[in-house]
Amino acid sequence: FGDLEGVDEALGALESRDLIRREPSSQVQGDAEFSFKHILIREVAYATLPRTDRTQRHAAVARYIEDVAGDRSRNLAWVIAHHWREAGEPERSLPYLITAAELADEQLAFHHAVELYGAALGLLAEDDPRLQDITVRRLISYTRLSHAVVDVGRVRWERDAEQP
Repeated sequence: FGDLEGVDEALGALESRDLIRREPSSQVQGDAEFSFKHILIREVAYATLPRTDRTQRHAAVARYIEDVAGDRSRNLAWVIAHHWREAGEPERSLPYLITAAELADEQLAFHHAVELYGAALGLLAEDDPRLQDITVRRLISYTRLSHAVVDVGRVRWERDAEQP
């Protein structure tokens, strides 16, 4: 990230001005995690950075998380994918998007899996040989999502039918 001197003071100043908050837990063990208190604050702060600075910082964050995540890298795949994509590195983002989508499927978060596979498809050229495989995976997630929606509807219908 470059020179880290003064980072704690800067974070403290932003926190005291009620612009950011320290999260109760961090996705990266041993590090503090902060988030903006409001999306508009984040958008304004983000817009003030020149594009080259943003891409370099996203790449630095992606590399840092890759280095420190260890056995948690699978759980952080969507975060790493986001940073590589924002760094302008779609090829580095793609395997993390696929991993994150697979994890979402395993956790029955089918809507999220569909979104992640869709993001992966958006990074591919029309003639990319991986297009068919990822499309099929996305369709499977869509199918699982539709079955889950039908099952929830069935449970509600049965529950409502049991009540007088």
